[in-house]
Amino acid sequence: MGDLAAVGAELPALRELTMVFCVLPLDALAELVCSFTGLESFSLVDNNGVQSVNTSVVGCLKALHTLELDYTGSDLTTDEEPDLLVGWLTSTLQPHQLQMLHISLTYDPGPIQPLFDTFGPHGLKHLRLDLYDLQETARDTTFTLEPCTNLRTVFIELGAGSQSPEASMGLMWPSVLISQLSSLSLETITLLVSAPSFWPWDVDIVWRFDDLQALDWRSINRTLGRLFFNNLRAFNIHGRGPRESLEACLQERCGTAYTRGLFRLLEE
Repeated sequence: MGDLAAVGAELPALRELTMVFCVLPLDALAELVCSFTGLESFSLVDNNGVQSVNTSVVGCLKALHTLELDYTGSDLTTDEEPDLLVGWLTSTLQPHQLQMLHISLTYDPGPIQPLFDTFGPHGLKHLRLDLYDLQETARDTTFTLEPCTNLRTVFIELGAGSQSPEASMGLMWPSVLISQLSSLSLETITLLVSAPSFWPWDVDIVWRFDDLQALDWRSINRTLGRLFFNNLRAFNIHGRGPRESLEACLQERCGTAYTRGLFRLLEE
């Protein structure tokens, strides 16, 4: 693995790194990534192949401030790899240094909670959270956004599993996650609900604005009424199709926030 440690010397100006389908043992991955001493942004995509090792893993990533982990297609409740990688990241990075975190995963997000516990109360300012195929068992998850007390922006994308609200199990999640936000600095909330395309090679289909009426807007309204949301400037809602029904719904169920002009309906 000595050759991996030398890679960074060949690319001293590298600031961003994306790895896809990584199958390296964790110690090799750490040695490679840490060889880029000026690395500021690291993405690990389709991340279900990092292997365990029997030795302790060390490293240093002093410049890193942006992290993306994509676990889509992997069941975090049965794989050991999330614990390994998350444990290495939380022990290697300083709590204050991570400013942007982008997580994509399926099923229960509980196993990645240590990332939020470690970085949420400190430097984390921008969060993108993409959750897909949340099952009924995720109702009992230990996952929460409550430690993220310094967020300025949060983007939540939920894969509802169906294009029909009546057939979806994900309707509870937008209001649950938004109710966990408690940052006094929060300026923007963005929400997107999508469903799988009929064709496996196509992109997911964003829900229609009409269908978004099925979300628990009264609960969201109670959350937006808390004092620490006084600095909130925008609640962006992505969708498609006619907007009139959702506009009327928001005006009825979220009157104060609607009057403040928080809601912005963005056409996909």
